[in-house]
Amino acid sequence: VEEAAVFRPFGPGWLPEGKATSTPRLPGVWLKHERQNQEGKHAPWLFFNATTGRYYRLRSDTQRWAQTGATNAAEACDDVRLLGHGSACTPAGASGRRDALAVALPELARTGALLKHSLPFLDKPAALYVLVDGLRGSALAAEFCAKRFHTYFLPLLSNSPGQLSDEDLVGLINEALEGLDRALLESAARYAGAGAALAVVLGRRVAVCTLGDCRVLLCSPDQARWQARTLADGASGRTALDCSSPATDADASPLDGTHPKAFVA
Repeated sequence: VEEAAVFRPFGPGWLPEGKATSTPRLPGVWLKHERQNQEGKHAPWLFFNATTGRYYRLRSDTQRWAQTGATNAAEACDDVRLLGHGSACTPAGASGRRDALAVALPELARTGALLKHSLPFLDKPAALYVLVDGLRGSALAAEFCAKRFHTYFLPLLSNSPGQLSDEDLVGLINEALEGLDRALLESAARYAGAGAALAVVLGRRVAVCTLGDCRVLLCSPDQARWQARTLADGASGRTALDCSSPATDADASPLDGTHPKAFVA
């Protein structure tokens, strides 16, 4: 009896399985989702059984199939406006050197694709903003972190195709920061040190993090004046994380052309 396709998977890029494609040994109509590996080759990593409506992925550690949750039904929020450039507006020191650096990745999905970490299931727009402030009169650690944070964060984000809760998103940021911190401690810049603030925008949500003396402010226009409130403040070198969205923060409005925006400062 020929199996029937009853369900459709969430997200773009699903393809019918090929004859040479290895799928879980279960009956049904199968669809696959491919992504580019570090060798530049496209290989399937997610499978969907259109007969049962279940998702599977190939675990890299065991090379065995495991049932997984549904992929995220990516939402495009066309009214959300993002900054396309970033700069660190801090005075130069006596030597003329600036110890603060800013990174703006306003098209995170495109950046991920270029680095072979596909992000097809993200809500859009998706962006990453990072501000790193060097300590002890040196920019070595700030430059190290500014150039490398996304290389720790994007692989984690790419391997999370499901719908991310606020806790999930904050957990990915924390894991990326811990990996970056370990790499910094093993580098030549380990004696310099740095504080940081970052903001991750996914659709109408913004997740922020601060380390050290940096802060993240949510600024919103109120008639003739602007109002600002601190979303995260990592006092005394501690890490602070926060995630704001209409669904989780009663005081935060959707991110659009007339509502609050997050700034790192």
